Amino acid sequence: MGARFSGAGFRGCCIALVEEHLATEAASFVKTEYLKAQPELASQISRDTAVLVCDSGDCARVI
Repeated sequence: MGARFSGAGFRGCCIALVEEHLATEAASFVKTEYLKAQPELASQISRDTAVLVCDSGDCARVI
């Protein structure tokens, strides 16, 4: 559905919106392709947290 890069000054991240039923497949694809494209950087991050799948909340809240 859409993606953007954010926080490039701190190594950054990519935020992507995908259909819920495609989230696992999209996460797997990103992990695999990132490891191939950036092996030096990939070795510096945890494979468990390299891609996080989450969903949005109902609204902003004070915690």
